Amino acid sequence: MQLRKAVRSALQLLLAARLSSSMLSPTPPMGFNDWARFECAINQTVFTDAVDAMVSTGLRDVGFKLVTIDDCWSDHNRTSNGSLTWDTKLFPNGLIWLSDYIHKNKMNFGIYSDAGILTCGGYQGSYNHEEIDAKTFASWGVDYLKLDGCNVDSVPGQSDEETYRQIYERWHPILPPLNITFSESAPAYFVNDKNPVASGKCNATEEQFWNISPQGTISAPFAGNACLSVKGSSVVTENCTSAPGQIWTHGIAGYLVNQATKQCLTEKNSSISVAKCGDELDSQVFEIPL
Repeated sequence: MQLRKAVRSALQLLLAARLSSSMLSPTPPMGFNDWARFECAINQTVFTDAVDAMVSTGLRDVGFKLVTIDDCWSDHNRTSNGSLTWDTKLFPNGLIWLSDYIHKNKMNFGIYSDAGILTCGGYQGSYNHEEIDAKTFASWGVDYLKLDGCNVDSVPGQSDEETYRQIYERWHPILPPLNITFSESAPAYFVNDKNPVASGKCNATEEQFWNISPQGTISAPFAGNACLSVKGSSVVTENCTSAPGQIWTHGIAGYLVNQATKQCLTEKNSSISVAKCGDELDSQVFEIPL
């Protein structure tokens, strides 16, 4: 009897593991996403050119088959029935046409939305529109959804992490029946005090790419666009707000000076912090590519 129970328990665990793994993509999203290069300066040609280049260079044939439109693709207003629609000036042939173009080239079509009330770029978010947006994306032939997490309001009595978890979980029963794979940006927002920023040998991994905005924020484009922020003497990554603690000025001597503290970004013993400018000399000099 005990053996039978043990076997039954093992089979139940195996089944649960198989069900769980079947919900996960075997690889991360592999292909083209416009944000790191173009941000909001997109149009239809950006994506048809990307498809053509990925086919002609052989990238598609070695597994890079996803073409994803990031933020700023939509009209600022929903249609009369509450659906999202594309900006017709940017996509004159429409996203259904673009989806067909991508699929005819044996590639997959990805799109961006946000779990909050607005996207990071200020366009319509999917909060309280999860089902209608998912069905809209499916009707356009979308295969993959990048779901960001800007403009999510705090809920009294809940931590931000609990709020994000509940909002993202709304999507879990909706997308699989529509055969849409999706990724969640929110986990990258909760790496701040638990995961302070560290330095390491440069090897061109995605975690080592940083984007410096005209406003002076320094964000990680491949890690949820989290921004470098000062907490006391520590430097952490957290959701970008453009607060003074996230604004940096690159001085002529190579210093990165924080607007809030007037201290300099400092690398010492693989640890990143802020300190009085000039105290650490070479540990405070950073080269910013033009």
